[in-house]
Amino acid sequence: VDLHLARSGDQGVTFSPGMRLNPEAGEVRTLDGSHGGSVALGPDGRVHVTWIRQGEQPSIRYVRENDAGGFEAVQDLGAPAGLGANAALCVDEEGSVYVFFAALEQEVTEGETPGYRIFLRKALRDGGFAEASPIGSKKHDVSPNCLIAAHVDEVLGQLYVLYRVNYAIKEEQKSGTQRNMTLLVSTNKGLDFDPSFVNNWKLQRDPATFADLFQQDDTTIACWEGDGDVTWAAILRNKGKIDPPSSPRIDADKYYRSDAAGAANDINVLVAWLERPLILTDKGHKKPDMSVAPTLAWQVWLREGRMPYGIGKAPEATAPWPPAVLRRASGFTIVY
Repeated sequence: VDLHLARSGDQGVTFSPGMRLNPEAGEVRTLDGSHGGSVALGPDGRVHVTWIRQGEQPSIRYVRENDAGGFEAVQDLGAPAGLGANAALCVDEEGSVYVFFAALEQEVTEGETPGYRIFLRKALRDGGFAEASPIGSKKHDVSPNCLIAAHVDEVLGQLYVLYRVNYAIKEEQKSGTQRNMTLLVSTNKGLDFDPSFVNNWKLQRDPATFADLFQQDDTTIACWEGDGDVTWAAILRNKGKIDPPSSPRIDADKYYRSDAAGAANDINVLVAWLERPLILTDKGHKKPDMSVAPTLAWQVWLREGRMPYGIGKAPEATAPWPPAVLRRASGFTIVY
């Protein structure tokens, strides 16, 4: 798989020819249909991109746009042990670049078992990056199969990282494995992060999952998938907590929904996703009908009061890649 960048100057009506970013053809790693590339726009209009280079020892790659509209040399940010599904990227109002990823923490206290944590590498003034440092909870419970989302709130300047955990419940409870969505919040430019519970679902397997963070007026919106459904919620200002979540309720018993992505304007929130017919196993577990190609669907809510409109669907089947939702002055554009 390759990553290409195309620009639009007319709100998604037309795009420039795509420019390949990875220097070696086919080097971008995929996981369950998702390439995991992350893109962000800096305050100077430059594009920043990161991805995972596949191979025997996967590594993190980063590149940024230059003044001439091309790209600088690709930087290799290392190959930490057990590197997770993707590297998430965001850029703040001062142009500071933050790259987040999941990996095994090798240095643990005596008696602990090495496990997965979220790590941060922050760009230095000379264009290089500081060494990776673990952030958030000290529990080794991060799922390496979750696609991490990262965002800088445009009003508060706070850093948000959304990811999924993976840890077993005590044996005597016999309730499966926790798949909590967790939010990390930093109010001091990445020096410290505080974890916040988002929501939970229980499942024995550890699937690849997708999450997204995007701006809405004076707050940040989070959306994610879990147990065959997609959900969104606003992050409460100055609290780092999540509002009560909302999900599409129409035909929720007919479709297995995944790969949520969204965008918002001053009034509305749009969440798009991929869906397949829902199958219930003999034990009542949800699973998608993988013999059917996914289709794109979406729903719009009024941000105030979280009032939903009707669900829309694309007329044809699509590839199993997460959609992208673009905010426009007059509405939204969905790319799939």
